[in-house]
Amino acid sequence: MSLSQCFLFSFAFLEKEPKYVCTYPGSTEAVACTRLDFCGNSSVAWNYDWSDSETIENLIIQFGIQCEDPIKLGLIGSCFLLGIVLGSVTLTRIGDVYGRRQGFMIGLAVQSTATLFVLLTSSYYFACFLCFVIGFGVTGKQYVGWNYLLEMQPKNMQVKVGTLEFIMEAAVYITVTIYFGWISKHW
Repeated sequence: MSLSQCFLFSFAFLEKEPKYVCTYPGSTEAVACTRLDFCGNSSVAWNYDWSDSETIENLIIQFGIQCEDPIKLGLIGSCFLLGIVLGSVTLTRIGDVYGRRQGFMIGLAVQSTATLFVLLTSSYYFACFLCFVIGFGVTGKQYVGWNYLLEMQPKNMQVKVGTLEFIMEAAVYITVTIYFGWISKHW
């Protein structure tokens, strides 16, 4: 259940504003700047500051939305949350009516497929749709899957298995942090 969490737990990194360097007219020195310094000002040459530890290749860079309204970046996360809302009223009910396994498998397939495609797309609007689909799939994979996991355990093992699952999810978040901090800046 934890594998597709790599994308979800990376969201904080994938939406983080990168650091920039600008070269102003009449100067050859690149200095730190913000997007407000070069957006709408074609006389300022800019680039990402790859020497800064906080600059990683993320959704802002992938979709080239550094000069767009910040609401556009927030829309990606909002689509994810809307998917969770819709999945909570539909997919979780499927798990109740048709069985936890069916709800879990649907959520797993939907989330895994959408996560793969969001990695490959260069379309901002398609990525928003995919984040909505991922949110929808989360409800089956996580919410229905959690109940399915615990229901398959003997009573005396439910707390141990549930705790192990939370430890695995925490390990994914720690691994994502280590990856972006010390291994690679490219998601």
